Amino acid sequence: MVRHARPIKSRKYSGVFLLSLVAAAFLCACGGGSASTAPPPTTNPMPAIAAVSPATLTAGATAAAITITGSGFIQSSAAEWNQSSRATTFVSPTQLQVALTTTDLASGGTGQITVVNPAPGGGASGATMLTINNPTPTLSSVSPSSLTTLNAGTVLALTGSGFVTSSAVTWNGATHASTFVSATQLQITLTAADIASVGSAQIAVVNPTPGGGSATPSPVLIVYPAPVISSINPSNITTGGQPTTLTVNGTGFASPSMVQLNGAARPTIFVSGNVLTTVLSAADTANPGTVQVTVSTGTPGGGVSAPVVLTISKYATPSIASLMPSSIPVGSLDTLIDVLGGGFSSASTVQVNGSTPISTNSSNPGELFFTLPAADLTALGTLSITVSNPGPLTSNALTISVVPHPIPVLTSISPAAAAMGGPSFLLTLTGSAAHNIQ
Repeated sequence: MVRHARPIKSRKYSGVFLLSLVAAAFLCACGGGSASTAPPPTTNPMPAIAAVSPATLTAGATAAAITITGSGFIQSSAAEWNQSSRATTFVSPTQLQVALTTTDLASGGTGQITVVNPAPGGGASGATMLTINNPTPTLSSVSPSSLTTLNAGTVLALTGSGFVTSSAVTWNGATHASTFVSATQLQITLTAADIASVGSAQIAVVNPTPGGGSATPSPVLIVYPAPVISSINPSNITTGGQPTTLTVNGTGFASPSMVQLNGAARPTIFVSGNVLTTVLSAADTANPGTVQVTVSTGTPGGGVSAPVVLTISKYATPSIASLMPSSIPVGSLDTLIDVLGGGFSSASTVQVNGSTPISTNSSNPGELFFTLPAADLTALGTLSITVSNPGPLTSNALTISVVPHPIPVLTSISPAAAAMGGPSFLLTLTGSAAHNIQ
C-alpha cells in the first residue's frame, strides 16, 4: 500500500506544473500584464496633378476658381500659385479647387500651380502651368477729340475695354507715355511736339502677349488756334515818316498767319507763336487817322482776331529820358527845367502832376525847356512830369524831387576883426549852401 501512494502524488504536481507553463506562455504572448503594442502610423500620399481647368484665363478678370484633377489629394492638401498658398477646397482624392484672386489675374503671363500634402509622407506635386492671356483692347472714344497747336499739356482720356496695366498707347504709331486708370480708361499727356503740326493724329492701344493685340486707331484732329492780339508796337506813328516795322504781339499765331491793315493782308514775317511783324510803308502812314490791325489764320481752325487800333498822327508820342535838375530845394523861385527825350515839337506841352499844360520852348525833337513855377516848389515831395503832343499823345512820367535846403557851411569871414565904434565896412563870408544871410 505504501508503494502505491507515491505515484499518485507525482501525477498531481505534474498537472499543476503544466497549467503554470500554459499561463506563462499566454502572458508572454499578450505582452504581459496591461501593456499593448500601437499600430504603425499612416503616411500621406505624394500628390500628382494631371490637369487644371480652365488652362487659360484672361487678364483683368475677377477672381476665378480653378479645378485641379490628379491623385493623392487629401483633406489637408493645399494648392499653391507661384509657391504662395491659395484658398483650397477638397472635392475628392482626385479633385481640388483653388481660388485665384483678382491680383493674380491682373496682368498677362504664366503662373505655376502645385499641390502640397503635409507630413508624414506627403510632399509637393510637379508644377502645372496656367496661362493668363491679355485681352484684345478696344478703343471707343478719345476726349477731347480736337485740339489746337497751343494745347500742349492737355490730358487725353481714352475710353474702351480690355485695358490692362501693361497696355501701351501709341501716337501716330510711336509708343507714348501713358497712365493706366482702369480696365476701361487710359490717359496720356500731350507734349508740344505731339501737336506741333495741324492734321489728324492716330491714337491706338496695344496689349502685349500672351494674347493681347491692337485696338483700331482713332483720329485726333489738330487745328490752328484762333489768333489773339495783345499789343502792337508802335501803336502811334507820325505821318510822312520812313517805312516802319510794326510788331504784333499776342497768342495763337502760326506760319500761315497774316497781319491785316483795315482788312487787307500785308506781307508778314512769322517770328513765333507770339510775335508777327510787317513793314508799314510811307503810303500806309501818309494821312492822319486810325488803322484797324488784325491777324488772320487760315483753316483748319484759325480765324480772325479782334482789331487793335494803330494811330497815325501829325505828331509822335513823346518820351522823356531825363530831367535837369532832378531835385530842387523847397521854396525856390521859378526854375528852368531841361527835358531830354524824343518826339518833341513846337506844340508839345508839359504837365506837372497832371495840372494845366505849361508851354515849352522846343525846336529840337530831342530836347525842350519849360519853367517850373515857384508855386509848385512850396512843399517837400515829388512832382510828376509828363510831355504831351496833340492827339492827345502823352509821354512816360519822370519825377523832380522837392528837397530841404542843405545846411550852410561857413568857412571864413573877411575881415576877421574890426575896431569897436568904427565906420561901416563890407564883410565877406565864404562858405557853401547859403540860403539867407543874417
